[in-house]
Amino acid sequence: MSTTLTPTGFTAAPVVPQADSADQIVGLNLQNTSNTALAAQPTTFGETFKAGAVKSTDHLTATINGQVYAVQMDAKTFNPDGSVAMAVLTVDAPELPANSTTGVMLSVGGTPNAGLSALAANLVSALQHYSLTATLDITANDGGATGTQTINVAQDVAAALKAGSATMWLNGPLAQEAIVSIPVSGSLRIEADVTAYANGTIAANLQFNNDAAMQAAGGTITYSTSIVQNGATIATQPSLTQYQYQDWSTTVGTAPAAGALNIQHDVGYLEATGAVQNYDTQYGVSSSLIAGGNNNEASQISAPGWNAPLGVDGITQYMPGVGGRGDIGPTTSYNATWLISQNATAATYALGQAKEAGSIPWHFFDPNSTGQFLTPGTPGEVNIWTDPRGNPGLTQAVSNATGWATDQAHQPDLSYVAYLQTGNVQYLEQLNAQAAFSLDNQWNPTRQVTGANGISYTDIIVNGGEQVRGSAWSLRSIQEAAAANPAGSQAKTYFTQVVNDNYAYLVSMIPTWTQDEGQAYGYLIGSYGNIGQMAPWQQDYLASTIVQGAELGNQNAVTFLKWESNFLVGRFFADTQGFSPVDGITYNLNYFNPNDASGQGPANSAAFIKTWAGIEQA
Repeated sequence: MSTTLTPTGFTAAPVVPQADSADQIVGLNLQNTSNTALAAQPTTFGETFKAGAVKSTDHLTATINGQVYAVQMDAKTFNPDGSVAMAVLTVDAPELPANSTTGVMLSVGGTPNAGLSALAANLVSALQHYSLTATLDITANDGGATGTQTINVAQDVAAALKAGSATMWLNGPLAQEAIVSIPVSGSLRIEADVTAYANGTIAANLQFNNDAAMQAAGGTITYSTSIVQNGATIATQPSLTQYQYQDWSTTVGTAPAAGALNIQHDVGYLEATGAVQNYDTQYGVSSSLIAGGNNNEASQISAPGWNAPLGVDGITQYMPGVGGRGDIGPTTSYNATWLISQNATAATYALGQAKEAGSIPWHFFDPNSTGQFLTPGTPGEVNIWTDPRGNPGLTQAVSNATGWATDQAHQPDLSYVAYLQTGNVQYLEQLNAQAAFSLDNQWNPTRQVTGANGISYTDIIVNGGEQVRGSAWSLRSIQEAAAANPAGSQAKTYFTQVVNDNYAYLVSMIPTWTQDEGQAYGYLIGSYGNIGQMAPWQQDYLASTIVQGAELGNQNAVTFLKWESNFLVGRFFADTQGFSPVDGITYNLNYFNPNDASGQGPANSAAFIKTWAGIEQA
């Protein structure tokens, strides 16, 4: 990557080491942003690979300052050829000087430094010498008991490991990480994510998740917390009111905090894998967005309340609100800023929003499963509708007092980019919760349709019965979850099936919609506020999601994208057919006659305006 074209006042993508031999794969940077040296420490991050670059049986090494270090690779997803698509990597990073950037080259094979290939201490054994408890003083609880409860987190995780009920996230010579859900009271549970490293340190992320759904008991809870580690109180939280379906988290442990460590990825390589869409990185992003001007990211991060439990961190709480919002698009502008610049402040801001995604009351956890969120695929819940009008709906409705208003048509993409670059399972869980919401919050009669191929579907969110922008952002969330979840997981299987069903339905409808739409075919009909009209820009939103699906390898997405192009591109080149290119960017277009005698509107093929000239005249 080059910074030579970056104008003054813009932050460019970083220069990272480039592969120059067959065994080298991709480079990255370890950046110490502090004024003091960072001690050598285990470092974990996410990495996405091109097809064929890394076999599942390969061993990786990292070359840092001329020395070769062992890399633990926990492969999560795979390309069609069986090679690793995305993995969580752990390396024993060396000491990093103050205010320094150190290049890293990942390679296949090589000989690691002596001593770095020893097996990590068994997590169960490590927990025998580690004490971690969380005490909750519950003063109000709509769904359960009040009073003081003490959860022995280390003991419960060790017991789950011995019983085989813990979920292993990392499991190798440098790090072992286990996830255990511990019921507390009512709908509240603690999800303990504990990692033991080969150097003897432990990291623990504790999620306080008031999200158990469809149970007899559940609701708002008010409590304070005290966390004690190895006999010392290390964290407290004053009285907090947490509404049902909200989560918050805190990280503790004996491992050193990595707050000053910024991992800079090769964004061009990441784009080439198809995992994220293509950004022009040569010009960078305006530095004023990050650390200059008014209300920049740096000033928001330093303001009181940043990353507070159940905080906001700049996320729009009233999602139905329209206008020029930075959180609406294929991803948020904050994620795009991070991707393009790999700047440490931009990373902190985007990761703050990914963490605070837990505050949004769309976490409908199924306590009868292993780490899954409620969906129409949950046994017995095919008709679930989590809208307050839901029938059948949630056993306990979402409170109106949360301060949040969720909306499919304006939902921000908060967690996918964070997960890809960090490999942090908490961000994956946030993505899964949002993907499940995208299905649950849609009225089930419009979700259950029969395609022109005669196949009945129960999970179609690109059905023509909802706003096209809602279909666009819902499908985006679901297909990101399908792409990100580990191979063989229940979430991977389910969300992949939903994605495949939606694209199969879209392709099945191409002949019907082509006939209905006539000369200007290529748009998805949808529910829109102005009868007889559609918003071309919403078709563009949908196209960005379909492009993502195509880049992720779905061939039906490619087919549908080609069909869409007749309208998407054609509206700027149909002047000889009577449609002005200037009107290609109009806010609304008339596409059917709202005064059709049948009263069926777009349900009647004859109601469509079937020529470019007719649309121009209308």
